[in-house]
Amino acid sequence: MGNNSTFCGGDQSWANACVGNNGNPSYVEYSKGFSTAANMLLDQVIDDGGIHLYVDELIYPICFNMRHSVELRLKGAIDELFEIAAIKGSSFVFDSATSHDIGIIWGAFKTESELLDSRYVSLNSEINQIILDIASVDSTGQTFRYPNSNESQKHLTEVSIINIIVLKEKFAELEQSLDLLHRLNLWLRDEYQQGTHTSKLSRPNFDKDIQGLKESFRHLIQKTNALENVLITLFALGNASLAELLIARYSFANNYYWIEKARSGELFGYPDFAGY
Repeated sequence: MGNNSTFCGGDQSWANACVGNNGNPSYVEYSKGFSTAANMLLDQVIDDGGIHLYVDELIYPICFNMRHSVELRLKGAIDELFEIAAIKGSSFVFDSATSHDIGIIWGAFKTESELLDSRYVSLNSEINQIILDIASVDSTGQTFRYPNSNESQKHLTEVSIINIIVLKEKFAELEQSLDLLHRLNLWLRDEYQQGTHTSKLSRPNFDKDIQGLKESFRHLIQKTNALENVLITLFALGNASLAELLIARYSFANNYYWIEKARSGELFGYPDFAGY
Protein backbone atom coordinates (compact mmCIF):
# COMPACT_ATOMS: atom_id res chain seq x y z
CA MET A 1 0.00 0.00 0.00
CA GLY A 2 2.96 2.31 -0.59
CA ASN A 3 0.95 4.38 -3.09
CA ASN A 4 -1.95 5.12 -0.73
CA SER A 5 -2.26 8.92 -0.56
CA THR A 6 -4.60 8.91 2.46
CA PHE A 7 -3.14 6.42 4.93
CA CYS A 8 0.47 7.52 4.63
CA GLY A 9 3.24 9.44 6.40
CA GLY A 10 3.63 13.22 6.39
CA ASP A 11 6.25 15.89 7.00
CA GLN A 12 5.35 16.45 10.67
CA SER A 13 7.07 13.49 12.32
CA TRP A 14 5.14 13.87 15.60
CA ALA A 15 1.93 13.29 13.64
CA ASN A 16 3.07 10.00 12.09
CA ALA A 17 1.52 7.06 13.94
CA CYS A 18 3.50 3.81 13.97
CA VAL A 19 1.21 0.90 13.02
CA GLY A 20 1.44 -2.71 11.89
CA ASN A 21 4.93 -4.21 12.15
CA ASN A 22 6.22 -0.68 12.67
CA GLY A 23 4.25 -0.39 15.90
CA ASN A 24 3.59 -4.03 16.85
CA PRO A 25 0.45 -3.20 18.87
CA SER A 26 -1.35 -5.73 21.04
CA TYR A 27 -4.97 -5.75 22.19
CA VAL A 28 -3.92 -3.48 25.06
CA GLU A 29 -2.58 -0.71 22.79
CA TYR A 30 -5.64 -0.90 20.55
CA SER A 31 -7.95 -0.71 23.56
CA LYS A 32 -6.16 2.32 24.99
CA GLY A 33 -6.82 4.25 21.78
CA PHE A 34 -10.55 3.52 21.86
CA SER A 35 -10.87 4.27 25.59
CA THR A 36 -8.96 7.55 25.22
CA ALA A 37 -11.28 8.57 22.37
CA ALA A 38 -14.32 7.74 24.50
CA ASN A 39 -12.99 9.73 27.46
CA MET A 40 -12.06 12.74 25.33
CA LEU A 41 -15.56 12.85 23.86
CA LEU A 42 -17.12 12.44 27.30
CA ASP A 43 -15.03 15.27 28.75
CA GLN A 44 -15.75 17.63 25.87
CA VAL A 45 -19.50 17.02 25.90
CA ILE A 46 -19.69 17.36 29.69
CA ASP A 47 -17.60 20.56 29.65
CA ASP A 48 -19.78 21.96 26.87
CA GLY A 49 -22.94 21.26 28.85
CA GLY A 50 -24.82 20.23 25.72
CA ILE A 51 -24.74 23.74 24.22
CA HIS A 52 -22.77 23.07 21.03
CA LEU A 53 -21.99 19.37 21.31
CA TYR A 54 -25.22 17.37 21.26
CA VAL A 55 -25.27 14.42 23.60
CA ASP A 56 -28.03 12.77 21.53
CA GLU A 57 -25.58 12.48 18.63
CA LEU A 58 -22.30 11.89 20.42
CA ILE A 59 -23.62 9.16 22.71
CA TYR A 60 -23.12 6.66 19.87
CA PRO A 61 -19.39 7.15 19.20
CA ILE A 62 -18.83 7.51 22.95
CA CYS A 63 -20.46 4.19 23.75
CA PHE A 64 -19.06 2.42 20.70
CA ASN A 65 -15.50 3.41 21.61
CA MET A 66 -16.06 2.57 25.26
CA ARG A 67 -17.55 -0.84 24.57
CA HIS A 68 -14.97 -1.76 21.94
CA SER A 69 -12.11 -0.82 24.24
CA VAL A 70 -13.52 -3.16 26.89
CA GLU A 71 -13.85 -6.01 24.38
CA LEU A 72 -10.22 -5.55 23.38
CA ARG A 73 -9.06 -5.36 26.99
CA LEU A 74 -10.80 -8.65 27.77
CA LYS A 75 -9.30 -10.33 24.71
CA GLY A 76 -5.89 -9.11 25.80
CA ALA A 77 -6.54 -10.49 29.28
CA ILE A 78 -7.39 -13.89 27.79
CA ASP A 79 -4.15 -13.89 25.80
CA GLU A 80 -2.26 -13.17 29.03
CA LEU A 81 -4.19 -15.96 30.74
CA PHE A 82 -3.11 -18.38 28.00
CA GLU A 83 0.51 -17.60 28.93
CA ILE A 84 -0.11 -18.18 32.64
CA ALA A 85 -1.96 -21.44 31.98
CA ALA A 86 0.86 -22.71 29.76
CA ILE A 87 3.48 -21.94 32.42
CA LYS A 88 1.35 -23.70 35.01
CA GLY A 89 0.95 -26.74 32.76
CA SER A 90 -2.76 -26.15 32.14
CA SER A 91 -4.69 -25.23 29.02
CA PHE A 92 -8.09 -24.00 27.87
CA VAL A 93 -9.66 -23.26 24.51
CA PHE A 94 -11.05 -19.90 23.42
CA ASP A 95 -10.94 -18.21 20.01
CA SER A 96 -10.53 -14.49 20.69
CA ALA A 97 -10.21 -13.60 17.01
CA THR A 98 -13.69 -14.79 16.04
CA SER A 99 -15.59 -13.97 19.22
CA HIS A 100 -17.19 -10.53 19.60
CA ASP A 101 -19.81 -11.27 22.25
CA ILE A 102 -18.51 -9.41 25.28
CA GLY A 103 -20.59 -11.52 27.66
CA ILE A 104 -19.10 -14.75 26.32
CA ILE A 105 -15.57 -13.31 26.32
CA TRP A 106 -15.92 -12.16 29.92
CA GLY A 107 -17.53 -15.44 30.99
CA ALA A 108 -14.62 -17.40 29.54
CA PHE A 109 -12.03 -15.23 31.25
CA LYS A 110 -13.81 -15.22 34.60
CA THR A 111 -14.28 -18.99 34.68
CA GLU A 112 -10.81 -19.95 33.48
CA SER A 113 -8.93 -17.37 35.55
CA GLU A 114 -10.60 -18.42 38.79
CA LEU A 115 -9.85 -22.07 38.04
CA LEU A 116 -6.19 -21.16 37.51
CA ASP A 117 -5.68 -18.98 40.59
CA SER A 118 -7.99 -17.93 43.42
CA ARG A 119 -6.48 -14.44 43.48
CA TYR A 120 -8.65 -13.51 40.51
CA VAL A 121 -11.91 -13.96 42.40
CA SER A 122 -12.00 -10.66 44.28
CA LEU A 123 -11.03 -8.46 41.32
CA ASN A 124 -13.34 -10.32 38.95
CA SER A 125 -16.24 -9.64 41.30
CA GLU A 126 -15.52 -5.89 41.12
CA ILE A 127 -15.55 -5.96 37.32
CA ASN A 128 -18.43 -8.35 36.80
CA GLN A 129 -21.52 -6.13 37.05
CA ILE A 130 -20.34 -3.37 34.72
CA ILE A 131 -19.33 -5.94 32.10
CA LEU A 132 -22.75 -7.56 32.40
CA ASP A 133 -24.38 -4.13 32.03
CA ILE A 134 -22.47 -3.56 28.78
CA ALA A 135 -23.29 -7.05 27.52
CA SER A 136 -26.99 -6.58 28.18
CA VAL A 137 -27.11 -3.43 26.03
CA ASP A 138 -24.54 -4.20 23.32
CA SER A 139 -23.26 -7.75 23.43
CA THR A 140 -21.68 -7.87 19.95
CA GLY A 141 -20.78 -4.25 19.14
CA GLN A 142 -23.72 -3.49 16.83
CA THR A 143 -26.01 -1.40 19.04
CA PHE A 144 -24.06 1.86 18.89
CA ARG A 145 -22.91 1.41 15.28
CA TYR A 146 -26.30 1.21 13.58
CA PRO A 147 -29.83 2.40 14.41
CA ASN A 148 -31.32 -1.00 13.56
CA SER A 149 -30.28 -4.62 13.95
CA ASN A 150 -29.77 -7.11 11.12
CA GLU A 151 -33.38 -8.12 11.73
CA SER A 152 -34.50 -4.48 11.22
CA GLN A 153 -35.27 -4.03 14.92
CA LYS A 154 -34.57 -0.58 16.41
CA HIS A 155 -31.77 -0.61 18.94
CA LEU A 156 -31.99 0.67 22.53
CA THR A 157 -35.80 0.68 22.76
CA GLU A 158 -35.54 -0.74 26.29
CA VAL A 159 -32.96 1.81 27.45
CA SER A 160 -34.35 5.20 26.31
CA ILE A 161 -31.96 7.43 28.34
CA ILE A 162 -28.20 7.22 28.97
CA ASN A 163 -26.66 9.82 31.28
CA ILE A 164 -23.11 10.61 30.18
CA ILE A 165 -22.00 11.72 33.66
CA VAL A 166 -23.03 8.35 35.12
CA LEU A 167 -21.41 6.69 32.10
CA LYS A 168 -18.12 8.50 32.68
CA GLU A 169 -18.05 7.47 36.35
CA LYS A 170 -18.77 3.82 35.55
CA PHE A 171 -16.26 3.71 32.71
CA ALA A 172 -13.55 5.25 34.90
CA GLU A 173 -14.26 2.64 37.58
CA LEU A 174 -14.10 -0.17 35.03
CA GLU A 175 -10.89 1.11 33.44
CA GLN A 176 -9.19 1.26 36.82
CA SER A 177 -10.20 -2.33 37.54
CA LEU A 178 -9.08 -3.50 34.09
CA ASP A 179 -5.71 -1.82 34.64
CA LEU A 180 -5.40 -3.75 37.90
CA LEU A 181 -6.37 -6.93 36.09
CA HIS A 182 -3.65 -6.37 33.51
CA ARG A 183 -1.07 -5.85 36.26
CA LEU A 184 -2.30 -8.94 38.09
CA ASN A 185 -1.89 -11.00 34.92
CA LEU A 186 1.68 -9.80 34.47
CA TRP A 187 2.46 -10.37 38.15
CA LEU A 188 1.12 -13.92 38.10
CA ARG A 189 2.92 -14.71 34.86
CA ASP A 190 6.21 -13.64 36.44
CA GLU A 191 5.44 -15.48 39.65
CA TYR A 192 4.63 -18.75 37.91
CA GLN A 193 7.74 -18.43 35.76
CA GLN A 194 9.78 -18.52 38.98
CA GLY A 195 8.51 -22.04 39.58
CA THR A 196 7.28 -21.54 43.15
CA HIS A 197 4.00 -23.36 42.53
CA THR A 198 2.62 -26.74 41.60
CA SER A 199 -0.05 -27.60 39.06
CA LYS A 200 -2.63 -27.63 41.87
CA LEU A 201 -1.37 -25.00 44.31
CA SER A 202 -0.28 -21.39 43.88
CA ARG A 203 2.51 -19.80 45.90
CA PRO A 204 0.36 -17.72 48.32
CA ASN A 205 -1.88 -20.71 49.03
CA PHE A 206 1.16 -22.89 49.53
CA ASP A 207 2.79 -20.36 51.87
CA LYS A 208 -0.38 -19.99 53.89
CA ASP A 209 -1.05 -23.70 54.17
CA ILE A 210 2.51 -24.78 54.83
CA GLN A 211 2.79 -22.29 57.71
CA GLY A 212 -0.51 -23.44 59.15
CA LEU A 213 0.51 -27.06 58.88
CA LYS A 214 3.85 -26.39 60.51
CA GLU A 215 2.03 -24.95 63.52
CA SER A 216 -0.65 -27.63 63.66
CA PHE A 217 1.68 -30.54 63.08
CA ARG A 218 4.90 -29.27 64.68
CA HIS A 219 5.29 -32.47 66.67
CA LEU A 220 4.90 -34.54 63.50
CA ILE A 221 7.39 -32.56 61.41
CA GLN A 222 10.28 -34.04 63.41
CA LYS A 223 9.30 -37.48 62.10
CA THR A 224 10.92 -38.10 58.75
CA ASN A 225 7.97 -38.24 56.36
CA ALA A 226 5.02 -36.99 58.42
CA LEU A 227 4.82 -33.55 56.80
CA GLU A 228 4.99 -35.10 53.35
CA ASN A 229 2.10 -37.42 54.12
CA VAL A 230 -0.05 -34.67 55.60
CA LEU A 231 0.43 -32.41 52.57
CA ILE A 232 -0.13 -35.18 50.06
CA THR A 233 -3.34 -36.13 51.84
CA LEU A 234 -4.64 -32.57 51.89
CA PHE A 235 -3.59 -31.48 48.40
CA ALA A 236 -3.15 -34.75 46.47
CA LEU A 237 0.31 -33.67 45.35
CA GLY A 238 2.98 -36.01 43.99
CA ASN A 239 6.12 -36.49 46.05
CA ALA A 240 8.59 -34.99 43.58
CA SER A 241 6.37 -32.00 42.83
CA LEU A 242 5.91 -31.22 46.50
CA ALA A 243 9.53 -31.79 47.39
CA GLU A 244 10.92 -29.59 44.63
CA LEU A 245 8.50 -26.81 45.58
CA LEU A 246 9.55 -26.97 49.23
CA ILE A 247 13.20 -26.90 48.25
CA ALA A 248 12.77 -23.92 45.93
CA ARG A 249 10.60 -22.00 48.39
CA TYR A 250 12.82 -22.43 51.42
CA SER A 251 16.16 -22.00 49.63
CA PHE A 252 18.19 -25.03 50.67
CA ALA A 253 21.93 -24.45 50.50
CA ASN A 254 22.45 -27.15 47.88
CA ASN A 255 19.25 -27.17 45.84
CA TYR A 256 20.48 -29.52 43.14
CA TYR A 257 21.52 -32.16 45.68
CA TRP A 258 18.19 -32.07 47.46
CA ILE A 259 16.17 -31.99 44.23
CA GLU A 260 17.90 -35.16 43.07
CA LYS A 261 17.03 -36.74 46.40
CA ALA A 262 13.42 -35.65 45.92
CA ARG A 263 13.24 -37.11 42.43
CA SER A 264 14.68 -40.40 43.61
CA GLY A 265 12.16 -40.63 46.45
CA GLU A 266 14.85 -40.44 49.15
CA LEU A 267 14.26 -36.89 50.37
CA PHE A 268 11.99 -37.47 53.30
CA GLY A 269 14.33 -39.88 54.95
CA TYR A 270 16.54 -36.96 55.98
CA PRO A 271 15.83 -35.47 59.44
CA ASP A 272 17.43 -32.14 58.45
CA PHE A 273 14.71 -31.57 55.89
CA ALA A 274 11.96 -32.24 58.42
CA GLY A 275 12.96 -29.15 60.36
CA TYR A 276 11.95 -26.77 57.58
